[in-house]
Formats: sequence, C-alpha cells, structure tokens
Amino acid sequence: MKAAVVEELGKVRVKEVEMPRLLPASILVRVRACAICGSDIRIIYKGDRRARLPMIIGHEMSGEVVDVGTEVKGYAVGDRVVVAPGVSCGECYCCRKGWQNLCINMISIGYFWPGSFAEYMVPPPRALTEGFVNKIPETLSFLEAALAEPLACCINGQNLLRVCMSDTVAVIGAGPIGLMHALLALERGCDKVMIVQRSKHRLDVARRLVKAHAFISTMDENAVERVREETKARGADVVIVAASSKDAQQMALEMVGLRGRVSYFGGLNHGDAMVPLDSNLIHYKECMVTGASSSTSEQNQEALRLLASGAIDGHTLISHQYPLEEIGAALEMVRSKQGLKVVVVP
Repeated sequence: MKAAVVEELGKVRVKEVEMPRLLPASILVRVRACAICGSDIRIIYKGDRRARLPMIIGHEMSGEVVDVGTEVKGYAVGDRVVVAPGVSCGECYCCRKGWQNLCINMISIGYFWPGSFAEYMVPPPRALTEGFVNKIPETLSFLEAALAEPLACCINGQNLLRVCMSDTVAVIGAGPIGLMHALLALERGCDKVMIVQRSKHRLDVARRLVKAHAFISTMDENAVERVREETKARGADVVIVAASSKDAQQMALEMVGLRGRVSYFGGLNHGDAMVPLDSNLIHYKECMVTGASSSTSEQNQEALRLLASGAIDGHTLISHQYPLEEIGAALEMVRSKQGLKVVVVP
C-alpha cells in the first residue's frame, strides 16, 4: 500500500510499504480521509519526543472496515468508523479516575503506532474494547467525520472549563481549532463569544463562518481593552488560547475576569515552552488556569453526534482536499495558514 512516512526530521515521503497485519482482536480499515493536525506539523518539522521515526503519522481519520479479526465482535465489513488516536488502557490510575485522555499507558496512533496518512490502518486491539473505534452516523460524510477527533479535544477543553450559558468567552486564535471552540461555545448557548486574532485574513474567514458577537484584531486595537468593553469592564469569564503563542498565553491572564477560567489549549514547541507570566494576575483575580490534552472515548462519540446533527457544521471548516501523493502540498497549505482544515484523501 501507499503511505506517507516521516523518515527523519523535515522529510516526508510517499512510498510503498507493507500492508498492516490484521490482528485477531482488531480490524483492517481502509482510510477514506485524514485531516492534518498542528501536531503533525510539529512532528515533521520540529520533532516530538513521543514520536518514533520513521513513522506513518496522521490521526484525524475516518474510514471503512474491510476485514475483521477472528476475535472481534460488534464490527463488520462495510462499517464506517473513526478511530480516536489516544487509546487508553482502562486499568491505570488515570483510567480508573475516568481520565482516559491522561492514561499513563496510552497508545498514541500516529506517534508510535502507525497512523492514517496511508491507504489502510489497523487500530490497536484495545481501541475496540475501550471505545475508541466509533461508527459514523449515516448522515455524516467521511470528510466531516474526520473532524470528530479535533472537535472531541475541544469538548474536553470546554468541559474542563465548565463552559455554560451565562459565560462570556474569548477565543484567542481563529484557526480551525479556534473556530471549533467558538462554534462549540455558541452551541452551548454562551452569553457572548468573542474571537481574537492577529491575522486579518483569518479574522475575515471567521466572520464568514461563525456568528460570534465580536471579532477583535490585535493588529488594530488593544484586545484586552476591547474585551473589557464587551464585558462591561469585568473581563471574560472564559479565555481559550487556541494558538501556540507565548504572548497569547500572557494576554489571556490580562483578559480574563475575576474568578475566570483560562485554557492553554494550544501547546508550544518542545524545548521552547518556558513562558514568563505575571502570576499576580492569577493570585489576585483568583482565576483558574488549565491545559487540555486529547479526549475520551465518550467525547469522541459526542463530537460525532454534534457533527451529524449539524449543531457543528464540519463542512464549512474544510477548506482543502489533497490526494495522498500530494501530501507535501497539503502540509505547505497548513503551514501557510491560508486554509482551515486540510484533509488528505488516500
């Protein structure tokens, strides 16, 4: 089969590789779509300590079951499925607490288990038993279903923040993840949703796709002051940093209100994650700061339901499609930040 293999830092090559071996307790999935994540870009060009090279990466996938292991129950040839990539063990301390996404024995697809920038993939057997292989609703296309994984991560982040109807929410970053966060906050009925972005191009795209209450350009105005104006001087109840930016992480502390909640949703590059922060802002505001990483099997299922119902319109978030042979161009489109979700279609 053909697959895109990260052979070494900065080098991706589409080549013929052996078909993955069907395991008795797993399934063989023909990949129908795999969206590019920011972490894919990081693995390729910056490196990631979790990724073992050479490796077939890609984890925001959807596909069709074409073969079933002899020990598998509940799945059949022809099933349309997504495979969530952070596969928990179900037995460790974190799993017993219900924190599947923080499992200490996690199998990460696209990091050290072959991923989905390929024609076929075989999930780890425990992905089936722990609920990480989920069937796609009939109303949902393969392209849209590939967005379930990033949307599930946004659900995890907003659950940690306890985002609710009475909240005013500021999302810093108008890339695809930032727009997902804004759409999710609107779907939850938040009182006011504001999108903060430096790039005017990104902000223009956000205006077309999201019915937010305010669009704030950091190039044209003081974003902290504008958020305070929009919230009658209180500051935002929730600030989500959907950008890999040290400056944005500091800005979030200035932007959040008393007893507000901040999520550092976008990770920084490995080796460059030390950030000078005014901790007095946290101290005197009594604000809470959290991170967000991956998602649980239940959140993946919720993401599929939101996409299938149209509550989150995944189709509008997909800007480009590329065949597997043109993954280099697809990666450059993501790096240029001219598109939104870019999907590889093997």
